[in-house]
Amino acid sequence: MFIMSKNKKVLVALSGGIDSSAAAFLLKKKGYEVSAVFMRFWKETKEENKCCSAELEAQAKKVCQKLEIPFYVFDFRKEFKKWVVDDFLRAYKKGLTPNPCVVCNEKIKIGLLLKKARAMGFDFLATGHYARIWEDKNGFHLGVARDLRKDQSYFLYRLSRDDIKYLLFPLGEYLKSEVKEIVKKSKIPAKLAVESQEICFVPGGDIASFLKQTLIRETAEDSPPLFSGGLSSAGLKRGEIVDSNGKKLGIHSGLSLYTLGQRRGIGLSGGPFYVLKKDFKKNQLVVTKDKKELYRDEFFVGPLFWHAPRAKKAAEVLVKTRSTDKFRKAKVIFQKNKTKVVLKNPCFAPTPGQSAVFYKDTRKKPKEVLGGGIILTNG
Repeated sequence: MFIMSKNKKVLVALSGGIDSSAAAFLLKKKGYEVSAVFMRFWKETKEENKCCSAELEAQAKKVCQKLEIPFYVFDFRKEFKKWVVDDFLRAYKKGLTPNPCVVCNEKIKIGLLLKKARAMGFDFLATGHYARIWEDKNGFHLGVARDLRKDQSYFLYRLSRDDIKYLLFPLGEYLKSEVKEIVKKSKIPAKLAVESQEICFVPGGDIASFLKQTLIRETAEDSPPLFSGGLSSAGLKRGEIVDSNGKKLGIHSGLSLYTLGQRRGIGLSGGPFYVLKKDFKKNQLVVTKDKKELYRDEFFVGPLFWHAPRAKKAAEVLVKTRSTDKFRKAKVIFQKNKTKVVLKNPCFAPTPGQSAVFYKDTRKKPKEVLGGGIILTNG
């Protein structure tokens, strides 16, 4: 949804890729006074961050020259390291499997950038996210994109309604194929990047190697903010792989390097095996051949982010436990320090550290984001 008002100033987060470039193009075409900003994030030594490489920065500058709009560069490396990378490492240290994109959107790509944009006098911040915003008598709402295969509302559930009213998502009503065609016809020099599910700051997408090197280095440097209390003794120590009955099957490389439901990379013959549990007290990785053991019909989340008016005790919702998951019917039961989620049908391995995002099913409007929370290790 565009809030039509001539000469409104909008700052576009521009990565140099086709999505953000198309967003800038569409906004200018609608009559907005458009400026663009490229953000620099933290990167591992000698490695490029895939979201903000030197090549992409140069590409973003070319896009701005083509569109004849001002171009800024913001250095968010310190903030990114503190709020995204360190949070990622803390979560793995605790045996969780975090989703850093959720934190990055909340803290950096929208949170920090929106504050900067407003301080600079911009009326709106726009991004290339595939999601939709609309306003009615009850205020502003966030919902899924028209292109459900590209929808990114899952990663935006922590945004408040106060934030949403200053945001524009120009691509929410477009299919990805239509966005590509817009860029092609307009001859915008955007980079057609290969779609990737990898974490931008992890070199080569090798999370295990990144964790081993970074956690060991951080521990050696005795970083108080990140590792107060010391590194979990089981986190990076080798230990036994056992089945549900405690039978030893092999040796694991460190519990922090595995995730619930994982099938590949366990290193056992005669499988497939799935990671069923990480027992940090015994430093044991518990696996199973029976995939059915990983299905759950209830789990807990916390803390809860909830943006819509809510019932006192419970609410019927749709939920996604992964960004690529399907919508599932569920009941959210509000409790004092945590929230219980009861599924109509069991789902595979709701993973501690990942987000469960709740939606309201509507017929006339897009499915609306109600809120969400981090899946807890146990009740």
